[in-house]
Amino acid sequence: MKLLIILFSFLASCIADELSECKCTEGYKPKQDESGVVYCHGTIVKSILPCNMVIKPDCICNEEATSVLQDDYGTWCTRLVDGKEEKRWTCENKEDWEAFYISHPEEKPKEKVENKPQEAPKQETQDKQQGSTILKS
Repeated sequence: MKLLIILFSFLASCIADELSECKCTEGYKPKQDESGVVYCHGTIVKSILPCNMVIKPDCICNEEATSVLQDDYGTWCTRLVDGKEEKRWTCENKEDWEAFYISHPEEKPKEKVENKPQEAPKQETQDKQQGSTILKS
């Protein structure tokens, strides 16, 4: 009987440690399902998020912006006209983003590489009339 109590106490402390290690954003609280998986459960909205999710700063834009765009190269203020992107620029709160990338370097976006003109690869095609191989470039 003592062994069962000790085992149960140990398991309960392990579960408590996992729950206490789960950090959730505002509006979510740590929860554990029947299989032992710990996640963040929405308190106001019905949704779930993973524990310890990195929250990026908001992108602050001037009144010219109509939307915010996030791609592999960063987060941008954008101006859309008739559904097409007319202009794109970096967020006004650059200091917040720089501080975020210092504390979370794994979240830093890719560097944009300019396209360099390359020679087109040569293709072999079969000339059906003569039965010979022609190299095209």
